[in-house]
Amino acid sequence: MQHPLDGARLKILRAQEHLDALQVDTPPLAASRRSVWYNSARTGFLPSSQSKGWIAGEETREAMRHTICASVCVLVVGVASATLRAQEPTSVNLQVAVEKAVLAMPATDAPPEASALQRRRAARREGEHKLGVGVRIGGFGAGIGASLRSWFQPPWGFQVGVSHYGNGDFFNVGYSSTQITPALLYEFAPIKVHAPLSLRPFAGGGLSIITSSFPYLNNPDTTNTGALILGGVEIFFAKVPKLGVTGELEFTPSTSPFASVDSVGGPGFVALGHWYFK
Repeated sequence: MQHPLDGARLKILRAQEHLDALQVDTPPLAASRRSVWYNSARTGFLPSSQSKGWIAGEETREAMRHTICASVCVLVVGVASATLRAQEPTSVNLQVAVEKAVLAMPATDAPPEASALQRRRAARREGEHKLGVGVRIGGFGAGIGASLRSWFQPPWGFQVGVSHYGNGDFFNVGYSSTQITPALLYEFAPIKVHAPLSLRPFAGGGLSIITSSFPYLNNPDTTNTGALILGGVEIFFAKVPKLGVTGELEFTPSTSPFASVDSVGGPGFVALGHWYFK
């Protein structure tokens, strides 16, 4: 491709050749000046008509040289400015075109950099699940309750669950427990599968607050507080994007709130379903 300044360089060379030709045809200035003056004894140093014509020609040629130099400088500056202006939008448009091509490329055919860009865009889209409410079943026993989950600042989230458990013994003397589990969550990179769904693994920790009631023999209610460790996977379906189904493992310390009754706490599996409004 021809550079935009090649034309300017050619014009400069031609102007230089023209100036060299003028210098060859014109005698040196000092010698010319000696030849255009008459003898001082006869004329009193008065120039002749021939010397006046030569001086006028020399001034004309000098003006031509200045004019040519100024024109060449203006031409070079104009061409350079036009080149810079033409290159700036080209680079921007090229970057936009490359990004569009990368996003349109299938993940299996894309290079590592393109795949990383697609994963970042996908993660931002999945970050639309901000706040959801739903139900939870399971735990350290046959519990049922409600749950609230918020991914307020991905990858960070917050979850609060409330579950109620009913227990009994051989003599049908029952007692109940209510568990509250506030926890801080951290989500990992989404797992992509060849199916119309996406998997979001997460882990977290918080508190387990269990209040147990055993009305037999007028026992007072007891409350046990311990650490909570959890981890699981939340599944989103392409056809129902606002629904999240979770399988979660929880662990809390086991304790016996009353004598001769089953203990509360320990490991457990929880199934959760959340409907996201945001």
